[in-house]
Amino acid sequence: MPTDTTPKLLLSVPDACKALGICARTLFSLTAPRGPILSIRLGSRVLYPINRLREFIDAQTGAAEGKNKNVIEFIDDPAPYLRRRRSRFSQLE
Repeated sequence: MPTDTTPKLLLSVPDACKALGICARTLFSLTAPRGPILSIRLGSRVLYPINRLREFIDAQTGAAEGKNKNVIEFIDDPAPYLRRRRSRFSQLE
């Protein structure tokens, strides 16, 4: 049986998570409009264009190296994009 060698242009949520090395919850928190990664909706499926994932990685590494300081705002302040967890001890403080 011949194998299909056509490269994928869009990745599903599990494939995008595996490619980036993050969990689905983190991917969803980084997905637009909350974050900088754009997604495409086809029916009920959420798909991520490979070129947008690569742009995100390039922006992250460029900003980390000091080349692009204004590429993505949340590098300096991730708080608006991350859900805060409440500690069971936060009521005691």
